[in-house]
Amino acid sequence: MGNILAVGTILGLSNCEGEILKRTVIPMIVYAIIAALMSPLIQTQRF
Repeated sequence: MGNILAVGTILGLSNCEGEILKRTVIPMIVYAIIAALMSPLIQTQRF
């Protein structure tokens, strides 16, 4: 949340935090699912 406030302040977007969160929640969920699916594969490989 702090990063969203900082970027909003730098870009001059006041009171747009909710809109930014709404637009980024779907990509965040996709990345989380990919990480969860890749984790077992990474753990089973031996380097």
